[in-house]
Amino acid sequence: MSALFICVVSPFEQVRLSLSSAILKNYENLLILSDFDLSYYKKQLLQYEQLCIILPIDIITPSITSTAKSHQHSIIPFLDNPKPICKKTFEVFITPRDNSAEIFNKIDASVRKKKINDVSETLSERETEVLKYIAKGNSNKEIAANMHLSPHTVMTHRKNITNKLGIKSISGLTVFAILQNIISMDEAAM
Repeated sequence: MSALFICVVSPFEQVRLSLSSAILKNYENLLILSDFDLSYYKKQLLQYEQLCIILPIDIITPSITSTAKSHQHSIIPFLDNPKPICKKTFEVFITPRDNSAEIFNKIDASVRKKKINDVSETLSERETEVLKYIAKGNSNKEIAANMHLSPHTVMTHRKNITNKLGIKSISGLTVFAILQNIISMDEAAM
């Protein structure tokens, strides 16, 4: 079995340093980056069989998520202030308040590929269907026409989705939909 590599990404030096010192207590193979994108991932990191990437949630894109899934790499979001989405979308996430033992346990859980919480516990069937259309790039009017609903009802579903998940951006909703296998990478609006 190959060694596990941990990649820590943050534009902030203090975050990189504190995460690195916590991770080095349990893992030897650590990559520390201030910037990260899909091209770097494909050029430099696909060589690692076992890789866990810890990065800010706003850097996580559908393309990065899809690439990680296809190579069985783990992605752990780093969040300053976790909202309900974190507990419902990601099995694990790291916050500034986590100590070394908690970070170790979260990396271990992520690497073991435990299942992400089931979306059916979070969203109703209708909300999941609306989310699918949102992630595909449809407007409220288009969603209403496709689902035979009024635009007002679609807006209510969107508001409920946002409140339940704590995700306000379309890109964040798209990442959630991909992680939950509501849509495929090919269906996502880019």
